[in-house]
Amino acid sequence: MDKREGNGIPQSLQQHLHQLGEQFAERLRQELPQLAQQAQQLPEASDEQRRQLLRALRDQLHRLAGSAGTFGFDTLGQQARELEQQAELWLERQLRQQQDLDAFIAALQQLGSQSAGTTSQGEPYRVLIVDDDLDLASRYSLVLRGAGMLVEVLRDPAQIFEHLRDFNPEVMLLDVNMPDCTGPELAQIIRCNDDWLRIPIIYLSAETDIAKQMSALIKAGDDFVTKPISDNALVAAVFSRAQRARLLSDALSRDSLTGLLKHGDIKEQVAIELERALRSGARASVVMLDIDHFKRVNDEHGHAAGDNVIRALANLLRQRLRRVDSLGRYGGEEFLAVLPDCTPQQARMILDEIRERFAELRFIADGGEFSCSLSAGIAGTDVHSNAEQLRERADKALYAAKHGGRNQVQIADD
Repeated sequence: MDKREGNGIPQSLQQHLHQLGEQFAERLRQELPQLAQQAQQLPEASDEQRRQLLRALRDQLHRLAGSAGTFGFDTLGQQARELEQQAELWLERQLRQQQDLDAFIAALQQLGSQSAGTTSQGEPYRVLIVDDDLDLASRYSLVLRGAGMLVEVLRDPAQIFEHLRDFNPEVMLLDVNMPDCTGPELAQIIRCNDDWLRIPIIYLSAETDIAKQMSALIKAGDDFVTKPISDNALVAAVFSRAQRARLLSDALSRDSLTGLLKHGDIKEQVAIELERALRSGARASVVMLDIDHFKRVNDEHGHAAGDNVIRALANLLRQRLRRVDSLGRYGGEEFLAVLPDCTPQQARMILDEIRERFAELRFIADGGEFSCSLSAGIAGTDVHSNAEQLRERADKALYAAKHGGRNQVQIADD
């Protein structure tokens, strides 16, 4: 039997996971500098050499993107995925603007300079266990918590929707045989609710009959785990499902052009941050931004050039805003940002710097250069405005900036 630490977590599980993480970190310490070295070869390479280098980089980035998140390097994995996609675009289109190549090289070199010793798992995965066997459910809970996940245990299926709403799990572990409601029956009830259609459901059962397992999966469910299950196998099964669920949820909530939150999701963040600000007593700021004379860009330089302008502003905002800030594409050339713990005056200083940097960017289209400017409106949270009123106040401040001559930032009246 495994020895246990004072917190009840098997030492063998901790040691094995730690060993795997250390092995992967050592691999990163070797591979990341190689990426940076390959990036340095791109500017001087001939066309054919460049194609070969990009193919090699694409394949290496693909492997890195697939494995980094599994070992807790979520940010690194996402960066590798984005760079892999850029490399693929380069291979599909033989000719790219030199400024795009320079940006790609710089991003690769920045990735290669990162330390492999720092993990970034983001928020822990949330797992809901529904099982009438409290002892067994408690063991599963301890194992998954030992792997860094947040876990809730539910014995009474009648309370399922209350727990789903309050805990918002990313994976469910569901016992097949429970006294008042079987696992497949409960899974079917859950699937009838549109809010929980995408949540992965993993059945737990001692049933080894394949026909009965398939019958349960056909009714509703995504995976079938046979009891008894080793701690490592349990962690692997839940981790892989939770990771895919989060990636899918993130992809569905992201704008395809910019990678920012979509309209509905960024509006939801306004409500969340307003509630948090009212609870804590700290002020937050909501910002509406719009690219000036954007229709002229599309008319004179084409929609491809317009897309490049939108992407450039999205990237600039991502670079200049904090990780705690929320940022979304509200529609067309309009963006919405939410800045917690930030007064309107502080937000104005930040946005003015972004506005100046954006105006300095030069875009190339049809052999010529052009630049753009932006306008922004800011509204601060208060006890009198709800989320929609807050956004409307920021929008009115944006309207005032537009009519005041554009290329400026205005704060809404309190």
